[in-house]
Amino acid sequence: IACFDTNIAIFRINQDGSDTWIWSGRVLKISKDFYNYKKITCEGVLAYLNDTVVPVGKIERYDLRQYVSFLLDMHNQKVAYPRRIRVGAVSASNSKGMSIGFHAYEFDGDNVLSYLGKAIEDWGLHVRIRMEATSTSLFVLDLLTDTQLPMAHQPVNFGQNLLDYSSEYDWSELVTAILPYGGEIDTNEETEDEEIPDRYTIEGLQPSNPNFVIDGKYLINITAAQEHGRIEQTFE
Repeated sequence: IACFDTNIAIFRINQDGSDTWIWSGRVLKISKDFYNYKKITCEGVLAYLNDTVVPVGKIERYDLRQYVSFLLDMHNQKVAYPRRIRVGAVSASNSKGMSIGFHAYEFDGDNVLSYLGKAIEDWGLHVRIRMEATSTSLFVLDLLTDTQLPMAHQPVNFGQNLLDYSSEYDWSELVTAILPYGGEIDTNEETEDEEIPDRYTIEGLQPSNPNFVIDGKYLINITAAQEHGRIEQTFE
């Protein structure tokens, strides 16, 4: 097994003897302890798009499918067959039902995955990877809305198909009261202290949510403060 060189595929064996593809990727990291136990970390098919860079440039009036095809074709020309991905189904509307039209795209020399991710974020779609081998590529990439994604109907039961579970809570960024500051107040007057200008605050306002109260210049979440105490943070 070698990092980046070893490809991994996971299949499920069905009751009728056939198999169903579940996941593919490559080895990213290998660690070994004193007892020679190995821990192998893998990354999925989308990580292959980190390997190819789009030259600086700009394309205009590309619809989303044309844009994704442009990125994947550029990627496929530079990589070996097991890491080639072709475009599949691309939704004509986003998850809010708004039609996806033409767009101008600019490139500043980043990798293919970053530009694909930007388009996905702009249009609010989801990525689905399928393995469907052809003579030119091994995988297919779909961009789908919330309603187009297939839903799993399999129940989850501990000890059957759920073998382990863990949870982690991070309270390091908990805030129950904020001190909001707005923009600078332009008084058109010269003052001696120009380094600390006056700014708009919420002092004297009334919150619309009954669970919040204004204490001077502070906005306090009543329920959170009662449970965790007053933990303040400035917010601009």
